[in-house]
Amino acid sequence: MERKFLEDLGLEKETVDKILDQNSADIGKHIKTIGALELERDGLKTQLSDANRQLEGFDPEWKKKAEAAEKKLSAKRFEFALEKGLSSSGARNPKALAGLIDRAKISLDDSGDLIGLDTQIEAFKKGEDTAFLFQPAKSSTGLSHEGNKEPGTDKNAQVNAALRAAFGKE
Repeated sequence: MERKFLEDLGLEKETVDKILDQNSADIGKHIKTIGALELERDGLKTQLSDANRQLEGFDPEWKKKAEAAEKKLSAKRFEFALEKGLSSSGARNPKALAGLIDRAKISLDDSGDLIGLDTQIEAFKKGEDTAFLFQPAKSSTGLSHEGNKEPGTDKNAQVNAALRAAFGKE
């Protein structure tokens, strides 16, 4: 604000002086605030540049370690899934069968399932020189001591279910 502007408005000299003094005080407060903010900004810029310099030194090492850990983790997941798949295949010795599996033809999907293992196992089961690696399929006679009963054919289970239903326990 300029003195001439206020005088042109027809204000007295004392009034103009009081207005300019108050205006100067307000401007002084804002200048101090701006100075403090600029000082804080400069300090933060220095901290940021120091932190970036430190991160530049650490970043490549941590990226390499993280990539190596991810590769190890993926390999472990693959081996666990392969071991589980071979165990559930009916192999007599899953470790011996694992040595015959072509791992390059098997992949692990996102859900943890092995793609391509089933075809190799089926080929080994049908092969004359590798069929001995698997348990022969059991033929069921249907006798109760084998435990291969059809659900619902056990007379005791039927009687028990009827009793539970009669007493409202089902």
